[in-house]
Amino acid sequence: MRAFLFHSVAANGGDELLCMTLKLGMEKFCGVKIVAASTNNILSFPYLPVPYKFLNDTIGGRAVTCNSLSRKLLCIARYRCPLVYKKLLLVLDRDYRFFCELMKDIDLIVFGPGGFLHEYYEMQHMCELIEILKAFGKKIIIFGQSVGPFSTAESKDSAYKIFQAVDRIVLRERYSARYVLEVDSTFGEKIFVYTDIAFFYNKLTGERNVAEPENSKRVLLNFRTLVNPAFTEDIVRKAVLILKYLVSHGYKPEFISTCQGVEGYRDDSFLAHKILESAQSSDELIDAVVHTKRYSLSEYLHIVKNSRYYIGMRMHAAILPILRNIPVLNIGYEPKSKGVFESIGLGDYVCNILDSDDVIVTKVEELLSQDYHLLKKKFADGLQKGEELTQDAFVSLTSSFKDDSYRKEA
Repeated sequence: MRAFLFHSVAANGGDELLCMTLKLGMEKFCGVKIVAASTNNILSFPYLPVPYKFLNDTIGGRAVTCNSLSRKLLCIARYRCPLVYKKLLLVLDRDYRFFCELMKDIDLIVFGPGGFLHEYYEMQHMCELIEILKAFGKKIIIFGQSVGPFSTAESKDSAYKIFQAVDRIVLRERYSARYVLEVDSTFGEKIFVYTDIAFFYNKLTGERNVAEPENSKRVLLNFRTLVNPAFTEDIVRKAVLILKYLVSHGYKPEFISTCQGVEGYRDDSFLAHKILESAQSSDELIDAVVHTKRYSLSEYLHIVKNSRYYIGMRMHAAILPILRNIPVLNIGYEPKSKGVFESIGLGDYVCNILDSDDVIVTKVEELLSQDYHLLKKKFADGLQKGEELTQDAFVSLTSSFKDDSYRKEA
């Protein structure tokens, strides 16, 4: 079977991790080869491990690759005669034409893992793209996602149309299931809840999960801005509290992110520099490293395995250390973090960036004060649980393919 991966933002290292795990897992357990993928930004192209790559706007007929005269003709037709516009696209736009030809040999469309269906994002545009993909007559599955919340009428309407169009909704935590059911309870028969598939990366690649050395004083930190810029000052202030606490207890902090080093894309290292500057004072100089490079998965894992802890906001920046048996505290900003960590028995190692200073600092203190070997055992057990759940997700998906409707018609 051949699959098309819809919407992977692999410029983000966390999404690259998910994309690679999905690709390997589909091949090993489902006999499915992902041959093409789409993304919302050309910056992700170098990090998509597939031979054919498209912009989402190509699917929607918006990323036109033709000369200026043809582009003007298409612009007129788009708004005056949509049917003529589609026919002209096939003739004039080589990328759209190639995409349509490729879809003839696709058996399955996978709306890839991550957290893309959210009222903060372009829900209506996602809805339009799913409806376009559905018109190709292929099965569509949502796999390994967190979704919601959908508090606005517009986001609920778009969510309803998307969930109605897809054939299976595989989620990574229980809070997302609640958000889907709040849109329409009848979608319950489509929902399957497991965990984040990134926990399966070691099993699929054969890489070891043992960190070294255990006497390291390095603590990896990560902080990011949120959609609402009003929270940035509060994030900086809380990050400074954590930074000073670590330094005062003899640790060596390093800022690192799965989102950095790609020009034109979100870069957490800018916020890291701001945090470090805010922590400095005339009578106290804070020494901390700020990583700025965009690391490959293997490079990132090499860095984390030589650290003692990870404390930070990005969830996959926290999952990567767990893959090397490094204890973490994930300071989340959405229910997805709590749900994912709860699913593998590590719910105590999550808090929210909007929690009070006392709650966050207490969580940091609890992490650092626990017996390190017992703590590593907890995280090793959590990783094993995550591996088991993810394997169940792939196996369950494989069993669904026994339905002939998932197979390409002869």
